[in-house]
Amino acid sequence: MKAVQQLKNKIQRFPLSIHPAFFFVLIYCVFFGKLQAFATITILALIHEAGHAIVALRYGYKLKRVRLLPFGAELCGQDLFLPLHEIRIALAGPITNFGICLICVALMWVWPAAYSNLKLVFDCSLSLALFNLLPFFPLDGGRIFVALVSQKLGRDLALKTAKIFTIFFGIFLLILFSVSLFISFNLTFGIMGFSLVLSSIFISTNSKYERLTSASFKQKKLKSGLVQKHIAISENSSIYSAFSNVDARTQAVFCVQDDFGKEIIHLSESDIENAINKGDAYKKIGDYFVKNH
Repeated sequence: MKAVQQLKNKIQRFPLSIHPAFFFVLIYCVFFGKLQAFATITILALIHEAGHAIVALRYGYKLKRVRLLPFGAELCGQDLFLPLHEIRIALAGPITNFGICLICVALMWVWPAAYSNLKLVFDCSLSLALFNLLPFFPLDGGRIFVALVSQKLGRDLALKTAKIFTIFFGIFLLILFSVSLFISFNLTFGIMGFSLVLSSIFISTNSKYERLTSASFKQKKLKSGLVQKHIAISENSSIYSAFSNVDARTQAVFCVQDDFGKEIIHLSESDIENAINKGDAYKKIGDYFVKNH
């Protein structure tokens, strides 16, 4: 009984969940002999998400959960709050798939006998990358779109705009699926269209990663000790520039200096984080902190 309970606890801690529609598509693929393609896309989707997670960790975010979807997967956690980080993390997935495509092409040259299997991996990986780059939220391209537009319009308006475009595109795919019923049945259009529409309507805007660089997380790490580093930075630098020096392994203290190299004020990570959470990431440190100090 103890061994069973330990196994149950490990399963509960493993960050993986499965969408109910995943099983529906699995049954369909088994019935129509498309299990190999389905398994290939699922594995590639997990590798795709691993690409996101690795780059996210580099910028101080950690994966909280992976959810398997029909023909794909998604990461779940807390929302990204710096546009440049969101763009780079979003691009990591498709770049990973493009890398797999290059590996497949190379292997085709040296191992011609495996051409058919490698061709399947190449096609699935390329399709996954290109589809995710479409500018529809919550696809990677949609997240890039939101990150870019939010710098001008604000995140809330950018999200609303992206969701409207996504709903229309999802409806378009559902129309194509309906037409395919009378011409050549295409379940992919139906699943993707249905998923995009539902995601746009019900998805939470806080659905990506947990910040490892947050003050609350660092407070927990203090029990085992953190290396403290002092960073000299100009008062003319942006708050975002200061935050780019923050990582999960150290505690930063910012020594703000004027144009003559004289220290004006010391700032903690909490000061920088609070300013960013208020949407002031691109304001100058001097204008935001020094003049109001």
